[in-house]
Amino acid sequence: MLGGNGPTNSLLDSMFQSFDGETPLRALLTNEFSQGQQWFYNWTRMPSHTQEVVHRWLTTVYANDCCTFPNNDDLGTMSAQYVWASMGIYPENLGTTDVTLNSPLFTQVLIHLMNGNTITINAPQASSSNFFIQSVAVNGTSQTKTWIPGSLFTNGGTVDFTLGSSAS
Repeated sequence: MLGGNGPTNSLLDSMFQSFDGETPLRALLTNEFSQGQQWFYNWTRMPSHTQEVVHRWLTTVYANDCCTFPNNDDLGTMSAQYVWASMGIYPENLGTTDVTLNSPLFTQVLIHLMNGNTITINAPQASSSNFFIQSVAVNGTSQTKTWIPGSLFTNGGTVDFTLGSSAS
């Protein structure tokens, strides 16, 4: 519809110059109706742009300050989006259990599932400057996709991120 990945990426680049919706062509990532836009680059072959935009969004819109919480938190929607993104995963594809990837904020996350299994997300290099994904392995198997299967949320397993300071 927009003419392919190139024109779509140009539009996304313009949208994500700021997150405050200051013009109609800017993303308003402080309200629920914009949820998920940050991950669109994962489907237009520019995952490093997703990683940069999500990291910038997590560390600016959600600053550690009493007055920076975005807009309102309708039933925890904005908080939930922050939690997912901080772990390096996000349920972008409605109707599937798969999750798309961005770089985690934490060096390790443990998710204890109700069935007793555990998901471990490792990103030992995670820092304010290391937010570009260099490689991902799921249960020890190298992953080249920008998403991981939802079966992880039943079976448990390990997701290992290697992060660096520049896009790979």
